[in-house]
Amino acid sequence: MNIIRYAAPLLGCLLLVAGGCVNLKKPAVEKRYYRIEAVRSVSQNASFSPAVLKVRRLRVSPGYDGKGLVYKTGASAYESDFYNAYFIPPSDMLTQELMDWLGAARIFAHVVDPASLVRSDLALEGVVNALYGDYVDGAPKAVLKMQFLLLDESTPERPILFAKDYNREKELYADTPARLISAQSENLASILSELETDLREVAAKRQDQRNQP
Repeated sequence: MNIIRYAAPLLGCLLLVAGGCVNLKKPAVEKRYYRIEAVRSVSQNASFSPAVLKVRRLRVSPGYDGKGLVYKTGASAYESDFYNAYFIPPSDMLTQELMDWLGAARIFAHVVDPASLVRSDLALEGVVNALYGDYVDGAPKAVLKMQFLLLDESTPERPILFAKDYNREKELYADTPARLISAQSENLASILSELETDLREVAAKRQDQRNQP
């Protein structure tokens, strides 16, 4: 009698029965979603430039364009947090914050996005070169680096009227994702405040030149 021949099916049945008693459910993965928000602390100013500004979608450098929060953990070591992420992709999130800020600043007659059919006089382009939490030296900090270009679209050559890099680092007083987001929000507000001042000066100078006979 071949015992192995009959034992194999029997063993399979026993495993199926035992499997029915095993709880295959795993605890749900808890993910948290965040959004960087720049809060204005200055009052609105009257618009003095009749120009229409088009804000192009910000480009985010590879490595920071994902939804997971990014941490720098070593000289050349970075990690992406699966459990703590941005609610929307960084490019869309920061572009919307930029448009809201400049719209409230009232430097230009109108601030429109690239999808608008309104003819623009100026175009603002930007790149996010760094967006991460730095945990290398034991004193964690939020790092945000951005670059902006202002182009004159009233001429075929589209000359660059303004270009500048903005770098911010904010110390974290608590080693938590929520604190990192709060610090990045402060970084963004500081950058946009400086950008607003710079664009106001450029717009005033441009308007003065156009008013000259």
